Amino acid sequence: THSSIPLINAYGPTEASDDITHHVIREEISGLVPIGSTIRNMHIYVLDESEGLCGVGIKGEICVSGIGVGRGYLGDPMKTSAVFKEDPFMPGVRMYKTGDIGCYRMDGSLEFYGRKDHQVKIHGHRIELGEIEHQLSNHELIGNAVVLVHDSEGGAYLVGYYVSETMIEEGVLSQFLSKSLPQYMVPRVYVFLESFPLTANGKIDRKELLTYNIKGVADYVGPSNGIEEELVSIWSMILLIEPNTISITKDFFELGGNSLVAFQVLNEVKSRFSKHLTLKNIFEYSSIEQLSRFIASSTSVAEEIMIPKVPKALYYTTSSAQERMFYHYQVNKRSLAYNISGGIIIEGSLDYIIFKKIAQSLVDRHPGLRTNFIYKEEGLFQRIHKEVEVNLEFLDTTSFDLEGAFKNFLRPYDLEEEHSLIRFGLYKISDQKHALLLDVHHIICDGFSIGLIISDFKDLLMEKELASLALNYVDYSQWQRNKAEQLENQAVYWESQLKGTLPRLDLSLPNHNASVDISIAASNRLEIEGEQYTNIKNFIQAKGVSDFMFFLSIYYVLLHKLSGTEDIIIGTDVIGRTHGSVKGVVGTFVNILPLRMSVGAEDVYEDFLAQLKSTVLGAYDHQDFQFDDMVKLISLSSESGDNPIAQVHFAFNNYEKDSAGFEIGSLKFSPLTLEGKKTTQYEFKIEALDTGTGYAIDLIYSKALYEAATMDVFAEYYKNIIDGIISTEKIAIQQIDLSKTIVSF
Repeated sequence: THSSIPLINAYGPTEASDDITHHVIREEISGLVPIGSTIRNMHIYVLDESEGLCGVGIKGEICVSGIGVGRGYLGDPMKTSAVFKEDPFMPGVRMYKTGDIGCYRMDGSLEFYGRKDHQVKIHGHRIELGEIEHQLSNHELIGNAVVLVHDSEGGAYLVGYYVSETMIEEGVLSQFLSKSLPQYMVPRVYVFLESFPLTANGKIDRKELLTYNIKGVADYVGPSNGIEEELVSIWSMILLIEPNTISITKDFFELGGNSLVAFQVLNEVKSRFSKHLTLKNIFEYSSIEQLSRFIASSTSVAEEIMIPKVPKALYYTTSSAQERMFYHYQVNKRSLAYNISGGIIIEGSLDYIIFKKIAQSLVDRHPGLRTNFIYKEEGLFQRIHKEVEVNLEFLDTTSFDLEGAFKNFLRPYDLEEEHSLIRFGLYKISDQKHALLLDVHHIICDGFSIGLIISDFKDLLMEKELASLALNYVDYSQWQRNKAEQLENQAVYWESQLKGTLPRLDLSLPNHNASVDISIAASNRLEIEGEQYTNIKNFIQAKGVSDFMFFLSIYYVLLHKLSGTEDIIIGTDVIGRTHGSVKGVVGTFVNILPLRMSVGAEDVYEDFLAQLKSTVLGAYDHQDFQFDDMVKLISLSSESGDNPIAQVHFAFNNYEKDSAGFEIGSLKFSPLTLEGKKTTQYEFKIEALDTGTGYAIDLIYSKALYEAATMDVFAEYYKNIIDGIISTEKIAIQQIDLSKTIVSF
């Protein structure tokens, strides 16, 4: 509040005359505040266990040398000899080993990470408790935090103690920490306290905390049979959680699971037990204990369907999704609607040659990244080029700032002429800081594939040998076409869902017709944080639904209120990797599911939510039937436009750990948020994201149809619907107030 008053973050041990570093805070700062640089006549080293100097960004023990270092501890020669040493770099000068953990930043200042004696080793991982405490204290509802190690028959585990005005759901805290920490550093149990016990000198009494009765520890139950052990292994692999921290009584969704990763569980169960499960089964039997009993009693045997390798050829069959995207490309070849782009900040000394080699290795490894498309009389085909040289573009830093360079970097692809539909860009911010940019066409790559590329990038940078790929995308595309005839039951399902006259939303907008070009888009963000975030999490858990289902239900209510329409179809994308053997393949597997719901004014919201859950699970269990085949099932009017079934769309993204920062050697990588040229294939869509600390809800709209002020009102309506539902039991949809003010458009 007093920006003219500088704050000073000071550091120093009593053994070295107290404050020996200062960092002046002159402006608002986020994240870890450095402790600054040393004062005159003092030296600070960050040393490893063999007393060698640690490089920039590498953590080690802070050691102090110089005129301010004391002679030792009076009457305690053993303790003195343990920590007061001769400076290895300045003979004859005393050095004090502080026991504190720190590292140097690029700018020469120090960062402090807690005590060395707060380092522990659990399940083979060396963990700094101070780092976990720091991240936990960053939660906006937490005043202070302590993390300790407890022992049990199942092994050591972490417990997070926190002081707050209100108890926070464990799943919320675990998800929050997963944003910045690896899973093995996320506590198993959390303890809510109004205040910490203190020692006589005012410090937190950690020994006293260890005596507290930890509620919830008794809830841990280990596996008792082979099926449970296998399921623990599956959950550990997919959720990235240490296996001996997974209680067989714990809910899959509480541990960070969602409907997307649930499909990975289904594939693993099919592979290991030869049992066919549905997504509905995961919701009904959401603990390992329940699921193991269901698997043991299930008679639904899954046949292992192999995807055969296709013979080498000049041209290959395309998938249904590729054919759909190519159609849109032909309509508007200058569109960026199907470009997937992003970036990452790299701090450290960058070797351009190595990075170009890695980019080349990625393209060499994945045939889909060496693919273009040819339209012939027989239809659309894809061609894989044997060799494609990657172009690592060095972006113009003199004419553009980073944002401008990124927008200039994005450009349309020629799907028929360009041999590679992926490009890499490098923007030099400084000698020690670069932005690595990526732009790839959706016709060869989906969001899951981006994660695969990032994973391969990390492994190649660490010089790991990558496992060979059993299948290529063209194997999948041919198999998909061949199995279309085997999906008669799924065709019947979608025919029943889409029977009759399909509804068209009328939001009473002046330009609301099919002839308007809707592709140029803008967005409005609604953020939900703090106590409301916790309340929503508790509500979702109590109702037995997913985040996706809850926020989708709010969208239905909003559209019903705005249009007066009861019959509403919202499109959503599914990951499409229902076959386990394609989990490592880069390509576009996404399919569109039109979710059709009846929203009645007199419906009780909870009943509507239960029906929506059933609709979503049913659609997911029939997701192999492709959207283009759905279109062929029905007759459409000429007014249907580019989206013949759904005008609107919804997506929900859980926080992905690959989007968090990471370090490899002396290089530090952090996510980069850049806004390119917004485009859309839908008139109006909502994309919600769980950030780990809140929800970010983007209302994305066609600028040809909507004004920004209109979206401001829609965002407020969306929030008001949530408030009404959370605060009122058994509320009818007609009782939910959008706003006290009536707004006309």
